[in-house]
Amino acid sequence: MVKERIPPSARPRASLSQTKTTTPVAREQLASKDPVAVDLEREAAEAQLLRKMLEAKYQEQCSEQLLRELEDSVCAMLSLLRGDVQGLLTPAP
Repeated sequence: MVKERIPPSARPRASLSQTKTTTPVAREQLASKDPVAVDLEREAAEAQLLRKMLEAKYQEQCSEQLLRELEDSVCAMLSLLRGDVQGLLTPAP
């Protein structure tokens, strides 16, 4: 006798059982009772905040550097254009 093939979409998905320590609420409650876990969570939050601050500072520095480079390029182009215009206005000997 041949077994009927069940398509993958009809099969039940494997998942972790929702035990008392795997639900988000239970983890929060468990962490609030464990001082080490509380310290680790606080340090993780501080590290994440510091990372965001450093990323923002890096973006700001990159933006400032790009702006300076753009200003230098514009000044160089204007200088070249002024030289070309002066050459056109000055009669050739």
